[in-house]
Amino acid sequence: MNVDFSNRALRVLLVDDDKDDFILIRDLLASLEDISIEVDWAGTYDEAFQTLLRNEHDLCLLDYFLGEHNGIELLKGVRAAGCMVPFILLTGRGNRAVDLEAMKGGVDYYVDKKQLDIFDLERAMRYSLERAHILHALQDANAQLEERVADRTRLLREANKQLEAEMKERLKAEAELNQLRQARQSQTLEKIARPPQTTVTAQLLGVKTLREAEPKIFDQLTERYDELMDLALEQFVYRVDHNISEQRRELAEIMGSLRLSARDVVEIHNAVLKSKGKSKRITPERAESYLEEGRFMILEVLGYLASYYRNFATGKGHLA
Repeated sequence: MNVDFSNRALRVLLVDDDKDDFILIRDLLASLEDISIEVDWAGTYDEAFQTLLRNEHDLCLLDYFLGEHNGIELLKGVRAAGCMVPFILLTGRGNRAVDLEAMKGGVDYYVDKKQLDIFDLERAMRYSLERAHILHALQDANAQLEERVADRTRLLREANKQLEAEMKERLKAEAELNQLRQARQSQTLEKIARPPQTTVTAQLLGVKTLREAEPKIFDQLTERYDELMDLALEQFVYRVDHNISEQRRELAEIMGSLRLSARDVVEIHNAVLKSKGKSKRITPERAESYLEEGRFMILEVLGYLASYYRNFATGKGHLA
């Protein structure tokens, strides 16, 4: 998320027709340390709808029951109007069918309102914000890349009508597209791996990166990541089947169980590429192959990691 909470409070909107619940949740959030939270209240469907469309909040806590309407109707309505704020649904005990329907409708997390405590609420907020950060960064990068490719394709078609050397111009355009993809990949990694002061998880909990907090675990994951990159290159060159995608999925599941952020994954990826670049045994051609394979590998691992957090949020607890 493009939000820096170091200089301002995290703004949360509670949508609930019970003011007593608003006071309870406001007091719970006030007990969190390391971050300032402002809680606003919308007591009706119409008030909440208009408030959310102003896009003034970073997170919405949404009660299911809203008089003549319900929270899922509100969620679908504001989503259709372009509101992309993360939603946490507050439900009553035994409403699993409602919970699953809400997840399909776009809810990022749900918690049991009757058993609500600060630990459940803080965890729901942390995962909702971190999940939104990862998914939005990937979606934005993919949308921009598709737009660039579409523009370049249009230009290529126009150029082919004017130039006699069609093959020469096509090769030139393909080279330009490859450069655009490489530049976009770098921008994507930089966007996902924001400094700690703009990382939502770190703002909520003051969490260090994996390299800082657990260097031994970081080294172990880096070594495993390095092995998978070697296996992937061997699979491509010698046409052997190492079942690389499954091994990457398992690595992402381990990363998810350790609650790694996208920034941690990028640091592991960069550490491996840096090690490959320093090795005197690796030729420039092979180094280029590692760089090319690395682009596919990190996007696949980040995709599996996002899937892990999405499935964790829905209660599946493992990769699909």
